[in-house]
Amino acid sequence: MRLTENHRRVLSLALAELEEYLLLLERALTEEPLVGHLYQETNALQSHERAESIVKVAEGLRGQVGEVARLLALEPVRHDRFDLIWAGLSAHWANLEELRPAHLSSYGPLKPEVAGFLEVRLSLLERGLERIENILTEVEDVQANRGGV
Repeated sequence: MRLTENHRRVLSLALAELEEYLLLLERALTEEPLVGHLYQETNALQSHERAESIVKVAEGLRGQVGEVARLLALEPVRHDRFDLIWAGLSAHWANLEELRPAHLSSYGPLKPEVAGFLEVRLSLLERGLERIENILTEVEDVQANRGGV
């Protein structure tokens, strides 16, 4: 079947987004929730017998997306996680800056010992993010020299 390039692009993008949702849905229903110190996920459906039914439906829908893509010769939409990692790094760096005592004082006065504690701990967290940034920059430089990223 013949499509214009605009139709092909719109179909690819919309179906890719649907497929991404279905993949995330399957992952959410089959993998253990993430549990950190302050970030914790729960999944009320995970142990529910209906979760398996949802996964099967999602798999079937992904199969249908694949069939449409094959029949219409649609190209996949590619997303590099590298871009997501960079974006997250930038956002979290900005968030840490907003936690500095000078910014937090707009919510009310901070005791000096709390302000000092936060300055030290936030600096440590920022140094950790800086190490991640340095590694990402190295990877980006290597990829650029190879013609990637």
